[in-house]
Amino acid sequence: MDFSESIRLTDHKPPWDDREGVWDKLYVKGGNSGFDFPMNIHIRKQGNLNQEYPLLFRDYLREHTDSAQAYYRLKCELARYHPDDIDAYCDIKDPACDLIMVAARDWAKRVGWKMSLRQERGSEVKIPPQIAQYEVQDIAISHLRAIVGRLSDSGYDLARRIS
Repeated sequence: MDFSESIRLTDHKPPWDDREGVWDKLYVKGGNSGFDFPMNIHIRKQGNLNQEYPLLFRDYLREHTDSAQAYYRLKCELARYHPDDIDAYCDIKDPACDLIMVAARDWAKRVGWKMSLRQERGSEVKIPPQIAQYEVQDIAISHLRAIVGRLSDSGYDLARRIS
């Protein structure tokens, strides 16, 4: 397991909220011999706005497979057109994510969505197969524990939150 690179970053700020500090995160990059792809792990401080954004995004796409398929196609095309330019990739992807979030926020209000860090076992989830293959599995939890164990920033006290 090699997760030697970690940096403090600020998430993309959606146009409806540009407050400072609530979009900060710790970004950990690395890999593990148990997986055939590199890993990018985003650790967000509990209670910050950027903790809710990816979870609502995830849950909305799970319930709206047409949107999930369109987002998947967008990411594939961005990777094809900008394989070596992460800035261009993000400059195009981020506003598309904001458009999805406009619909996701409306959906959340309509259905009474509440933030949940974990998908309930046995519940029905509609995930396109191209996306489902990269769903975090229980095996990754031990690797997350190892990463969290090495974090020294007191603002990211996550060791007891990962189960």
